[in-house]
Amino acid sequence: MVNQNVWIVIAVGVFVAGIGIGYGIFSSSQVMPSTMMGGSMNSLMNNPQAMQQMMRILDFVKFDVNN
Repeated sequence: MVNQNVWIVIAVGVFVAGIGIGYGIFSSSQVMPSTMMGGSMNSLMNNPQAMQQMMRILDFVKFDVNN
């Protein structure tokens, strides 16, 4: 029969390998917000109406969270 310490080492090794593989898959498939928006963020910042609307939305969200 295999020693209990060997089973513990195998279990910990499989766990760590699973965490590493999961992290690798997640980090390679994640889309960064800067690449997702592209140039639309610059056009939003240059549009005063869009900025006012964004600020109203942020104020509403802030009010909703505090109450």
